[in-house]
Amino acid sequence: MKALFLNFENLEEIGGITKKILFEKEALEDKGFKTYLSHIKKDNFAISTLYIDDYPIIAYGNGLVGKINRHIKTAALYDWIKDSNIDLLYVS
Repeated sequence: MKALFLNFENLEEIGGITKKILFEKEALEDKGFKTYLSHIKKDNFAISTLYIDDYPIIAYGNGLVGKINRHIKTAALYDWIKDSNIDLLYVS
């Protein structure tokens, strides 16, 4: 079975939230799920991009526009979930 751990945090910062997310992903894998992890990365121009594992899905932009786009640009994420035959969506 396949699972997507849907997360909108930046995992490049090592801290308590990152450790918790990685621990929960590992727990899903221990239960037999092939688990994909989504996360936000910012490039040198502060443009936020949603990644699933190391594959870029959606570039949101930066500033206020980027924050708004996180809430309304969902079609590419939906298409990826549908095309990948995800059985479980775990939202953090």
